[in-house]
Amino acid sequence: MARWILSLSVLSCCWMMVSASSAPTCYNGSDTLQWYMDAIGETPCATYQRLRQICNDNYTTPTWAIDTPTDQCDDPLSTCCCNSIAWSIRMLCINCEWDEFGVGDPGHSAGAGAYYNYRWSTGVPNNGIYCGDGHNQTLPETLQQAVCDRGIRLGDFLYNIFWPDGSWYAHSRASFVSS
Repeated sequence: MARWILSLSVLSCCWMMVSASSAPTCYNGSDTLQWYMDAIGETPCATYQRLRQICNDNYTTPTWAIDTPTDQCDDPLSTCCCNSIAWSIRMLCINCEWDEFGVGDPGHSAGAGAYYNYRWSTGVPNNGIYCGDGHNQTLPETLQQAVCDRGIRLGDFLYNIFWPDGSWYAHSRASFVSS
């Protein structure tokens, strides 16, 4: 019941439309994640960038190469990325950037342990620092308030996605919306 009430409050405080972003766009001609953009008002890459910028004003979502490591939760203040919600938005961004086959794209997933690896910093200034176990299926209260204050929309489905083994699986729109 408390999670349901939190979800309603998240949507109600974060319902305003969002501004344009310099984050990477989806694959040219892709429409697989159009449902996300219709629901949230921006690409998952823009949402991810805006979430990370709460803790690091200079964070910019990169255009990731599909078969190489992407980014890590390596901001000096890791609250904004050390959670399963940021991890899921990041994975949706990867799917958006590399959706070359449109609605027939099988999606891009992450294997067991990937979420754990994401929480290890490999870059300067935090080389080798682990952000912790993270917040799973929730955000710390102060971060949730900052999300609302900045008008960042996070769909309810993001609070329900979590695979305990640290993997992440691409699913159809129906899987996200029904969860």
